[in-house]
Amino acid sequence: MAAPLAGVRTTTGLAGPDPTVSQEPNRQSSGAHSMTYAEILERIVDLRWLASAPEAGERGFQFSSYDRRSHAGPDEPEEWFANNDAGNFLRSEVTGDQTEWVLADCVGAGVITRIWSANPAGELHFHVDGELALSTTFEDLCSGDKTPFLAPLCGTHSRGWNCYVPLPFQKHLKITATANSFYYQVNVWRLADGTSVPSFSPELLEANSAELEHVRTVLSNPATLYPPAAEGEAHFINGVTNSAGGLGRFEGPGILRRLALRELFTLGRREFRALRLQISTPEEGTLVDCPMGDFFGVAPDLIAHDGYPIGVTADGTAWCHFPMPFSSSLRIDVIDDEGEARPLIGEAAIEPTDVSQFPLRFRAAYHQSFDQETQPRSDYTVLEAAGRGRFVGCTLSIRNPNRTWWGEGDEHFFVDGEEFPSTFGTGTEDYFGYAWCCPDVFRHPFHNQPRCDGPGNYGYTSVNRFHLLDMVPFRQSFAFDLEVWHWKDCSVDLASVAWWYAAGAPQREGAPVPLAQRLPRDIEPLVARKVDGAIEAEDLTVLAISGGKHEAQEMWDYGEDWSQMKHLWWHDAKVGDTLDLEWKVAEAGRYKILARFTQAIDYGICQLALDGTDLGPVFDLFHDGVIATEEIELGERKLEPSPHTLRVTLTGSNPKAVQKFMFGLDYLRLVRSAPRSEDTRE
Repeated sequence: MAAPLAGVRTTTGLAGPDPTVSQEPNRQSSGAHSMTYAEILERIVDLRWLASAPEAGERGFQFSSYDRRSHAGPDEPEEWFANNDAGNFLRSEVTGDQTEWVLADCVGAGVITRIWSANPAGELHFHVDGELALSTTFEDLCSGDKTPFLAPLCGTHSRGWNCYVPLPFQKHLKITATANSFYYQVNVWRLADGTSVPSFSPELLEANSAELEHVRTVLSNPATLYPPAAEGEAHFINGVTNSAGGLGRFEGPGILRRLALRELFTLGRREFRALRLQISTPEEGTLVDCPMGDFFGVAPDLIAHDGYPIGVTADGTAWCHFPMPFSSSLRIDVIDDEGEARPLIGEAAIEPTDVSQFPLRFRAAYHQSFDQETQPRSDYTVLEAAGRGRFVGCTLSIRNPNRTWWGEGDEHFFVDGEEFPSTFGTGTEDYFGYAWCCPDVFRHPFHNQPRCDGPGNYGYTSVNRFHLLDMVPFRQSFAFDLEVWHWKDCSVDLASVAWWYAAGAPQREGAPVPLAQRLPRDIEPLVARKVDGAIEAEDLTVLAISGGKHEAQEMWDYGEDWSQMKHLWWHDAKVGDTLDLEWKVAEAGRYKILARFTQAIDYGICQLALDGTDLGPVFDLFHDGVIATEEIELGERKLEPSPHTLRVTLTGSNPKAVQKFMFGLDYLRLVRSAPRSEDTRE
């Protein structure tokens, strides 16, 4: 490994002080112990440790590029909801003639548990315990195809770049970057006082390559984590809802390692909110009381996803692998608030064991806010918990009445009464591991977007994230608020389930939300308007293109003025390039030719020609916004029922325009004209 860095000069911080930076190393304690890298890896897949009590000094927090104006606090809404969340760092440092920007700086023993970016750039330098342990491009770290940073621990999902390979440090961690304009999040698990861990290095990963491969294999097949149980190794549920004995009652002490309900796709949207999963013990009372679909990480319908601790298979089997310790007995019920008696088939795998080392109990709580106004901006509460515990994830569903992005909101984790959150995010999709409000569905062991109705972000979206090695321990209290930050002034329906572990009897928020208030509301499909008689440009055949690229681009983000909400987009071209389109006319006649174009700041000047003859003058498509023009008359022509060639030539650009020479055509339209005498001449 490289020698320790020397001669580092620190400049004035580019952003305010970060509350997660510790200036004191972990204190030694009588409970000092060591943890090997293999043991750290094993905690990713063997989740029983989540039920252990947080130790003194143990913390979970995040460094991120959030807008530092938010330091003003929630009493200053304009600053609190500030949204310039890229390019903000702890400080810059100069070494020789090289300036670098500091993403994270942490003193004490800990583990980097997650790194995310929307637009990774440049190189990252990992300074671990006084040495430069690794230099790599940000993209190579997160792409998932560069050894040892391989999928599924690393990878891109709906344009978000993720690395979940744990990187431990004993005394000090600092991450610097050679670029300074990206979004980022770095999650850190500060270990308990006196904990000893190996310092991260490429050699450490190489020495544990077999263990890394084991973790990747287990994560890749979460549905098969528990094989069919032999008699005596598992209890089976095969009953009906609302039965006097519940679906299952199991004697302890022990740990419920797997709960699975099968053939749930026979149920509908209404049933998934009408059915409530309840799990309880005599000592703690009700630990789980959630609508069925929401508990299993999706809503309002049950949709397959591959979460590691909670997931749904393609055949409709929903599973939960979060371990649930219990001291004397555990009871599982499914309550149907519509009063039906529905047959359910399921499986509960029980591990009989002493649970004294696992004092925390698994919890899950449902919360909703229907008709939530997006203006003025506000915070949606996902969870408030008291006492000792560990936060381990949540699922969120939203009913969005327009296509515009709804998730600019940052996540805030307040731990043990913090005045400013030790986790402050950069956007809802960033928290859930994707980016750029991407509507593409994805499935992953740690985070999923199994549903996004579309077009764009219209309709229902369902997302979830599981905090495993990146769980957040707390000793007194935990609060999770998510900003409601929508680009439109409208109302949305939000519903969530939080999963966590805690000691003692759970705090109850009162009776469950009444069925009539929690049933998901339908939303009409968003149908694009088509202009009568429009010949859609995006449907025309491209005969030839001399430069650049063409595609059908959706225009929902720019208004509702485009026919079919698409246009033919020509980009990356240059002056003099041509685009030839085939245009077929169904019936001979004389027609006025009408067209609607797109104008924007980076669009050029063009000339149209039909079969070699110019149509109208040149058209300047510059505008300081993105708009659809009114219909423009290109001229009048006699047209035969045969293929015609429409040529577009880029001739220049407005001096005010960004010089990208783009072109957009929404549609052509023909209006029949009275024939002229020359049309009938031989």
